[in-house]
Amino acid sequence: MVLEMENGRGNPHFDGFFAAVRLLDIPSNDIFYYDRTPSTDTDKFPQELSSFGESEQRLALAKAKAVLQQFRKERT
Repeated sequence: MVLEMENGRGNPHFDGFFAAVRLLDIPSNDIFYYDRTPSTDTDKFPQELSSFGESEQRLALAKAKAVLQQFRKERT
């Protein structure tokens, strides 16, 4: 797969591509938005999350939901 991509003779299937990206620890935004630099925290957040492992992503999501819920309670 990698040799074919390097020689311009093939395109990877998503599963193979995703496995290579994860193995090489490349943030997905670096692949899909290679020509842009994150300029705001809103742009940086998904990029940061993409570097997390699956269990870290679940934990981060749970914590983000709890923080958001607390912020909303404090506003009311």
